[in-house]
Amino acid sequence: MKKVIASAGVLAAGTAALQAQYLPAGQAGRFWTASLAVRAFYDDNYFTYPSQGVPAGTDTIKPLDSFGIEVSPSIRYNLVRDQNTIQGAYTYSMKYYQDRGDEPIDGSHDLSVLIDHRFSERYRGKLSEQFVYSQEPDVNVGTATTSPIRRGDNSYAHNLANLDFSGVVTRTFGVRGTYQNSFYDYKDDKDFYDPDAPGPSLSGLLDRIEQNFDLAAQWLKDERTKFSLGYGLNLANYTSDDVISDGPLPNAVPPPPGSDVARGTDRSSIAQRGYLGFEKTLANRIEVRGRAGAEFTSYDFEFSENSQNPYVEISGSYEYQRGSKLTLGVLHHRSATDVAGTSGTNITQDAVATLGYIDLSHKITAKTTARVLWQVQNSLFSGGDADGESDNFYTLALSLDYRINEHWAAELGYTWDRLDSFTATRSYSRNRVFIGTRLTY
Repeated sequence: MKKVIASAGVLAAGTAALQAQYLPAGQAGRFWTASLAVRAFYDDNYFTYPSQGVPAGTDTIKPLDSFGIEVSPSIRYNLVRDQNTIQGAYTYSMKYYQDRGDEPIDGSHDLSVLIDHRFSERYRGKLSEQFVYSQEPDVNVGTATTSPIRRGDNSYAHNLANLDFSGVVTRTFGVRGTYQNSFYDYKDDKDFYDPDAPGPSLSGLLDRIEQNFDLAAQWLKDERTKFSLGYGLNLANYTSDDVISDGPLPNAVPPPPGSDVARGTDRSSIAQRGYLGFEKTLANRIEVRGRAGAEFTSYDFEFSENSQNPYVEISGSYEYQRGSKLTLGVLHHRSATDVAGTSGTNITQDAVATLGYIDLSHKITAKTTARVLWQVQNSLFSGGDADGESDNFYTLALSLDYRINEHWAAELGYTWDRLDSFTATRSYSRNRVFIGTRLTY
């Protein structure tokens, strides 16, 4: 089984999220560290089948469950000099499902690099790069989920490059510019007219290169307060010419020569946004930042109408004691979707995603840390026969980490996912639990 949850969002794309993963607590004084995690798990719906099951001829396949083992080695590098910080990380994860038949193994690779250079006290540049090849990655905190449910050959490659430059021009005026490049390549490229499983492939729906440019002028009111006026440009270039729609329902045979069909490239778009932003440090351990404005999107597909929507991105964090932190946020913007459909000559282009999340990490004792993550997303689809319909996706993740000593820790965790969709064939729920250990050197 090769299934993927692909996600991309502004909040998780910054280098701050990338920096946090490199060196675990207690290892910050070393240039490198290596870890090995071994976990036993139980998954009650590893194919994310709908609760009522999936028709298969005269039978109905109900959700399938399995016990399994996960082995995940990783290595991290951290070099800090007067003006430069260089960090790197690589993680491999292998999951073995005991009851999953001919394809019991899922694997993933995650390679990331961060270079942070201070040109002077006033000017700073950051370059980050992350490459992921996976069959089932987790949903990232603060990101819009593009395909919370898809089955089949869904392994994918995702490369994310981010360039960030900021400068203080005068005592009260600063500038910031960012460039982000996201590449998605899904391996599911089945034929739209396959008589056994007609319909679009994930490759046709989601293969793309997204380029995001952002430029902001900043008013530095004081050391704790910053306001900004910004402009953003997003170029979404869908790269697959696979057929994604040729009418209200998939046909069993290819269309006659010369007939019109919609292809993956017809989802390409150009989005522009303008916004006002702020960053505020309310106390030594409380930070709030946000953006609010409007987003305007035009599509390459000749029959799709241009769209407008509010753009909101707000987050806050509170470190209420050493080792304990509360983070929460809201994101509202356009996002890619795996939902496909037609209505006359129109197709479903994308979705407006509204996401809220709460992430609490609490240090119970000097050796014990608990974490709670709650994330809710509403996706309102635009265009085609799904126009105006919506999905609601929920994630609850609980974990407990006990550090036996500097090099050895025990882990316990539980994750609940639920998708409530406008179509019953997408809705599902899933429960996962794990217990394991992690060795770090």
